[in-house]
Amino acid sequence: MNKYQKAKITTLEKYGADHYYQLGLKGGRKRVLKDKTCSTCEKSFRPKNSLTKFCSFDCAIKNRPKKGVNKVCICGKKFYLRQSNIRNNNFCSQECAYKSFIKGTDSICRLCKKEYHRSPSMIRLRGTKYCSVKCKGEALKMKYKKARTDRTKYPKGLAKFKKWTWKYFSDYIRERDNWTCFTCDKYDKSSAMHAGHFISRVRAATLFDEMNVHAQCYSCNIGKKGNAGEYSYRLIQKYGQEKFDDLVIKSRELHKFTYEELEEIYQNSKQLLKEVQS
Repeated sequence: MNKYQKAKITTLEKYGADHYYQLGLKGGRKRVLKDKTCSTCEKSFRPKNSLTKFCSFDCAIKNRPKKGVNKVCICGKKFYLRQSNIRNNNFCSQECAYKSFIKGTDSICRLCKKEYHRSPSMIRLRGTKYCSVKCKGEALKMKYKKARTDRTKYPKGLAKFKKWTWKYFSDYIRERDNWTCFTCDKYDKSSAMHAGHFISRVRAATLFDEMNVHAQCYSCNIGKKGNAGEYSYRLIQKYGQEKFDDLVIKSRELHKFTYEELEEIYQNSKQLLKEVQS
């Protein structure tokens, strides 16, 4: 029996088991620490080691220095963010986070005066002034009803009107040439017969010129890219060198169509088409 075992037996006999554990002699003789005062709740306690400063874990958390950030949520409420959540969290609750995903603004419809939420995905379909596509359509009808009564005469845009004018003009050209290709003499009364330009349709000055446009089959107009060599040879044979040179000079002029000019070409093409078909 060593001296530590003798000290344990004598302590148990003299003071009892409770006094033995309070002194910290369990498992052998140890250094007995003095009582400390908790800096948070100001209670006295016996520490487990020399580094212990608080009586409990709750007191240690309360006295921990704050390294986070105080923020203001979209709802106007102030809240504290810990250092680990500063990047990921910007809202005080999950409800506020869901509200942030809803983009757009609340607005009032110009036609029916109804309140609606204007989201970015619907602006492409119904614009920024109307609650639905129906309201937008009715507003456009009212807009064009006074100034543009005839739909064929006054379309929504100049480019649209030019397409309608070209439709009747190209039909007249095919009927005039009896659905026969100007460059290869092929007959085809179908959608494969085009109205082909000698000078590209990019040149606005000769876009609706009857001398510049003739019936052409798909292989000449698309496959051979207009078949310009044969096209120019036959144009000179049919109209002469002087008119051919005048056409080339005319194509170099800058030209911008107006509603009145396109309307005149549209009405003339429509009338000529009826005369050729009859």
